[in-house]
Amino acid sequence: MFCVHCGADGAARFCAACGKNQTDLAGPFDTPEVVDLDVALTHSIETSDAIVDAILVDDASDWTKSIQYQTVLNHPVARNRITASAKKSQPGVTGEDLLEVFDAVSPIGFSLAKFTKAILPIYDKLGIKTDRQAQSIFDAVPGRLMLATLCTIASKALVIDQVHQGPDQCSLSAELPSGLITNRGRIHILIEVCEGYSRITLNTTISGQLYDWGKSTRLMTDMLAEIHSDLTDQLSGHSPRYRRIA
Repeated sequence: MFCVHCGADGAARFCAACGKNQTDLAGPFDTPEVVDLDVALTHSIETSDAIVDAILVDDASDWTKSIQYQTVLNHPVARNRITASAKKSQPGVTGEDLLEVFDAVSPIGFSLAKFTKAILPIYDKLGIKTDRQAQSIFDAVPGRLMLATLCTIASKALVIDQVHQGPDQCSLSAELPSGLITNRGRIHILIEVCEGYSRITLNTTISGQLYDWGKSTRLMTDMLAEIHSDLTDQLSGHSPRYRRIA
């Protein structure tokens, strides 16, 4: 055995030539860890495949480029943002609330709330209603415009009850509660994918009256402004902000 220090022959535990201990170089790394090469290669391949699959799935499910309502709504980022917007809503007193209070104390013997609810569809068929429309174009991908619209609807405490889906467009509908001087109505929102931009069209109908004293116009103007604001916040990474209806 040769000395690991001076190279002299005949060294055992101690070298007779230099007198040094032959185990001085021993340390925690003297015994290498035994690695199963097949297991290591398999783990490496599985990890690489998982990374590739994650990239492909993320790319294939890019909700920001989708006009599909369910695709946008089901994405965790979108759902969290919509939930945050809904928490900022401040629903006020509606005409239905006032009619229920009136029915509770009225001595007339029948429900004015039920009567109003039953007669409004008749007014609609007779053409006694207020229709208004507003439209805007945004330099944004349809998925982000869809999310901004859903956040705006949630912030107004409105509930979507109808969805009509097409390959290049999506229509959303919600009921508008009655106010102190207006009957209940509906709002229809159409989002379309165009060449290089996205377009949104709002239509409101107030039943049983020919004038709504500017309610529809104020609502649609405010909603378009809030949609624009939410799009800006999305791109800058800010959370939703609540804007009060004028």
